Amino acid sequence: MNKLLSAVALVVAVSLAPDAYADNYPSRTIMMVAPLSVGGSTDIIGRIMADAMGKQLGQTIVVENTTGAGGTIGEGRVAHSTPDGYTIAIGQWGTNVARDRCVYRKPKRGRNDGEVHPG
Repeated sequence: MNKLLSAVALVVAVSLAPDAYADNYPSRTIMMVAPLSVGGSTDIIGRIMADAMGKQLGQTIVVENTTGAGGTIGEGRVAHSTPDGYTIAIGQWGTNVARDRCVYRKPKRGRNDGEVHPG
C-alpha cells in the first residue's frame, strides 16, 4: 500500500511540474555529421532526415561528411563537440555500435611525433 501511495504521489508531482525545456532551441544552424563518404546510403538518408528535421524545427540542418577510419573520425568529432545539441550524428551499424572505444576517450600526445594517439 505504501509503494502504491508513493507511486501515485510521484505521478501527480511529475504531472503538475512545469515543463523544463529550452524554448529558443534551435536558435542557429545544426550540424549533422555523416561519418561516411558522400553519396553513400548514410549520406543520402542523412540528407533526407536533415531536410525533414529542418522543416519541423524551423532551422537549417547542414550535413557534413567527415570520413576516415571507418567512421571513427566523424563519430569522434561529434563525441568531442560541445554538448549543446547543435552537433549531431547519423551513422549505421558499423559507426554506431561496432566502433572502437577510443572514440570516447580523450586523445593524448605520444611518441614525440606531434600526432594525437588514442590514450
